[in-house]
Amino acid sequence: MSKPDLKAMSRKELHTYVLTHREDKEAFQTYVDRLHTEATWIEMPALELPED
Repeated sequence: MSKPDLKAMSRKELHTYVLTHREDKEAFQTYVDRLHTEATWIEMPALELPED
């Protein structure tokens, strides 16, 4: 079986591939790199009080 082109996959396709091929470390690293590159999360400052 030939290996798919990981760079050509969408993020959702890559996510699905990684979940079904958990032993594929290259695919996992490609997915993590893509998440880091796209960075769609928002960074929040640390809370000052436990009640916050």
